Amino acid sequence: MMKYLFIVFTSFTLSFGYSQNEKDIILTQTIPKLLLKNTVDDYFKARINYYQALTIDELATWFKENYPEKRIKWLKDNFEKLSLIKALDDLYVKDQTLASFATSVNSIQFKDPKDKDSMYEVLINESKNHFAELLDIYKKIGRYPSAKTFALPQSPYFLVETHVLKTPSISLDCLNQIYPYYENAYINNEIDYLVFKNYDSQLLLSTGKQYFGTLKESEVPKAFLDENGKILVADAENLNRRRSRLGWD
Repeated sequence: MMKYLFIVFTSFTLSFGYSQNEKDIILTQTIPKLLLKNTVDDYFKARINYYQALTIDELATWFKENYPEKRIKWLKDNFEKLSLIKALDDLYVKDQTLASFATSVNSIQFKDPKDKDSMYEVLINESKNHFAELLDIYKKIGRYPSAKTFALPQSPYFLVETHVLKTPSISLDCLNQIYPYYENAYINNEIDYLVFKNYDSQLLLSTGKQYFGTLKESEVPKAFLDENGKILVADAENLNRRRSRLGWD
C-alpha cells in the first residue's frame, strides 16, 4: 500500500513540466529501482522522505540536471499561481497557530465558565474568518485547487476545512458553501471518494450526522447510531439528489 501511495505521489509531482517519455522512464525505471533498494516503509522509518530522495539520495543527480530547466518552464506556464499558492500556505500557518492556541485554551482552568465560552466564541469566529479566506482563494482559482489541475500544495491547507467541520455550530453551513467545489472536482476526476468519506467522518464526530452517506453502520461505534441502528443524515431529504449528482445512485 505504501509503495502504491509513493508512486501515486510521484506521478502527481511529475505532472507538471515533463514530457510523457521522461515520466515513463522515471516511473518504469528509476522509481522501481529505488523501491527495490529501499522500501517506502524503510524510507518513512528512517525519515528519508521524497524531498531527500530528490536532493540527497538516488534521484539527486537526475534532479539537479533537470530541475532548473523544468522549473523555469513551469514558472513560465504557471506564474500567476504563485501568489495563490503563497496565500494557501500562509493560511495554513495561521490555521495551525489558531489550532495551537485552541489547545492551550482547552488546558486552562477558567474560574468563570463564561470566560471560557467567550474565548471559544473568539476561536470560532477566527475559524470562520479563515474559512472565508479559503473560499475567496478557491473563487480566485475558479476550482478546487487539487494537485491534478492546480499545483502540488506545499502545506495541507485543507485542514482549514477540517477544523470548521469539527465545529458543530458552523460545520454544515461551511460544508454547504464549499460543496460545489467538491462536486465539480469529483466529477472531473480531480479528487476521489475518500475526500467525501473523510468529511462525513468529521461531521459525524461534530454533529452526530453524516452528509454524503459514505459511512456504513458497521464502520462506526454504536454510540453514533440512532434507536433503529442507523446513522443519521443531515439534510436527508436531498441525500439521493447529492449522491445522484456524484454518480453514486
